[in-house]
Amino acid sequence: IDPAVPPGFYEVVCWSRFGVSNPRLFAVGTAEEFSKPVTAQSASSPLHLPLPATVNGRAGSGEIDHYAVDCVAGSQLQIEMAAERLDSRLTPVLKLLGPDGSLLATAGERPAGDPLISLVVPASGRFQIQVHDLFMGGGNDWFYRLAVSATPAIRSVWPPLAQPEAEAEFLGTLQRTGLPTSRMPLQGSLARQPRTSWRRLRRLLSPHDVVGDLVDLGGPRLAGQASPVPVLI
Repeated sequence: IDPAVPPGFYEVVCWSRFGVSNPRLFAVGTAEEFSKPVTAQSASSPLHLPLPATVNGRAGSGEIDHYAVDCVAGSQLQIEMAAERLDSRLTPVLKLLGPDGSLLATAGERPAGDPLISLVVPASGRFQIQVHDLFMGGGNDWFYRLAVSATPAIRSVWPPLAQPEAEAEFLGTLQRTGLPTSRMPLQGSLARQPRTSWRRLRRLLSPHDVVGDLVDLGGPRLAGQASPVPVLI
């Protein structure tokens, strides 16, 4: 994958002399990638992840996958899963346990998409992340991508449009687990990027009196975002 390809979800097809396959979604990220080892199915041997990182795994039937991250008190921790967006059969359940083993947060499949946990770390230490299917199902089609980072979860920006390839001031809306949404100032720019079918779909869902294309906002405060923040140009 060319390093210049922006992060996001793309449709991939395979063609041969017999024709073209149905499209499948393919995720492109910027963080270091890992594959879930068999040992991660045991709470005593979780896969330790740096920040930021992305792990690709499959849920096993009746099993729970375990991951661990080291955090400092007062820092930001974002845990985001991609399952529904990748056409996985997984109905995900995401849990975050503190250094003392207490449950700090839990998230499941949302009406708006895959689960997300975003919070300010209450204490320093090693935190454990648990992933499993709601109905404890599993198999080859129960795959997922789990992204961890030390960035806030920015779900929208204002203003929602800007001139391409120009620095601009934005106000980002933060999403934090168990807390009301808050806002933070952002400095970013819009770069022209190739459109894919999911971008066109989101364009069709935007107001019909708005003429423009969706691109992604980029900047230092947004560098660790697993899901790009779309803006109209």
